[in-house]
Amino acid sequence: MKIGITCYPTFGGSGVVATELGIALAERGDEVHFISYALPSRLDLPRERVHFHEVVAPSYPLFVSPPYTLALATKMAEVAAHAKLDLLHVHYALPHAISAILAREMGNGNGVKLKVVTTLHGTDITIVGLDRSYLPITRWGIDQSDAVTAVSRYLRDVTVRDFGCSGGSRCSQISWTRCSTGPTALRPSPARSPETARSCSSTFRISAPSSASPTCWPSSTA
Repeated sequence: MKIGITCYPTFGGSGVVATELGIALAERGDEVHFISYALPSRLDLPRERVHFHEVVAPSYPLFVSPPYTLALATKMAEVAAHAKLDLLHVHYALPHAISAILAREMGNGNGVKLKVVTTLHGTDITIVGLDRSYLPITRWGIDQSDAVTAVSRYLRDVTVRDFGCSGGSRCSQISWTRCSTGPTALRPSPARSPETARSCSSTFRISAPSSASPTCWPSSTA
């Protein structure tokens, strides 16, 4: 597969999980494109089948701050069209899910069939997402994603409860995964065969974990 990954490039947990996941996917033969305003702190290049695309949000006197969300959407659409991406996997809902959805819509008119997978990590839901200024657009971003995962059952449950998810909305269909990084945590569970392991997106199939890759076992949505 050809996968675009967007995360905050800092040392936070969402960036760590996203970077290690991308490295693991590339090691297994997928083509991975990181799209962010800076190189992720845990990503060393050059690396086979891994590419980095910098997002530049130019300042303009009319804007209170550079419109990063729009610049990111534009870069996502450009990379998706040029590299023929199959999907965008975004970590941390705001603004990444919104940018990815805009990029998907931009590509629809050009024949680009792009899927958006959003992974929720914590404060994007429990703090930022619950702010009255951001709650409606965060919920919209979740509902408009093609698939949504959370890094724990607790976060999934909090999202469903606090965002008022109901019915057949995407918000009510969030799956959760057990994700971990580090060599001691990356051994296949004895209860699950390596062939059934899947990544944090619940979309990428991964074989036996390596000593430098994240393990994300699919968990029940119940």
